[in-house]
Amino acid sequence: MRIVSLADSALVCLRYVTLPKLNTSKVPKGLMKNSIRTLFMAFILFSVSTLLAQDKAAKDYVGQYISSTDRGFDITVSLNNENVLMAQPSDKSQPLTEMVEVAGDKYELKNTKGLRISFTRNKEGVVISLTFEGGNRKFEATKKTE
Repeated sequence: MRIVSLADSALVCLRYVTLPKLNTSKVPKGLMKNSIRTLFMAFILFSVSTLLAQDKAAKDYVGQYISSTDRGFDITVSLNNENVLMAQPSDKSQPLTEMVEVAGDKYELKNTKGLRISFTRNKEGVVISLTFEGGNRKFEATKKTE
């Protein structure tokens, strides 16, 4: 219930503050300070929870993926020191390449002119495989279980 009251006080405060001159004279005493503090705390909590969710999601993809066809190759997905997803053929025939999220479980390999990796999850939401697409090549690789 306290969250609702703090959010309401922030909205009341914003109702009285007009841009660009930021007229705070009509805001009840103490409300402005509490509202700004509330907005700041909400922003911090939202940012931290978003980063934690992204970090957990990124860890879901980490592992070795084994190709099931002759047209494909094994791929290793890892996190670098800055928690950025990276991909590389397991035989290291190509350099470690940053993965840029396109949407959900779909990524593009940075600076590769459109090479893409999309991940597949099972009913429980566990990543079980990836599909590599680029040029005239498309193949699936199954995630190796520990």
